[in-house]
Amino acid sequence: MKRLTKRKALEICRELWVWLADHPEKWKNEWPGWEKYGKMKAYCPCCEYNEQHGYHYCNAACLIKWPGGICLNDFSPYRQWAGAISPAIRTKYARKIVKLCDEALARLPKRKKK
Repeated sequence: MKRLTKRKALEICRELWVWLADHPEKWKNEWPGWEKYGKMKAYCPCCEYNEQHGYHYCNAACLIKWPGGICLNDFSPYRQWAGAISPAIRTKYARKIVKLCDEALARLPKRKKK
């Protein structure tokens, strides 16, 4: 597994959650993108980034600013997605995670033009 940058981890994470929003019957481990990027800690690019950079993989150091502090908080969009049965509800929460990825990407310094 190639060492991830913050930007790359968030871009992959966003790609994953867009796909999950479009495929609400699927789970993270079923994403076809794992073939391209390789398996990651907890099937999460942000967890993989933390693990690669010496942090526990699921904590408040996450690149995403989760409501309640961490993704495993009972009220986070991730836990709501994971516990939902209805495809419409799973899509709703997957899109909320896409938005959190977008917000995290917007907080990163702008790329330097080459």
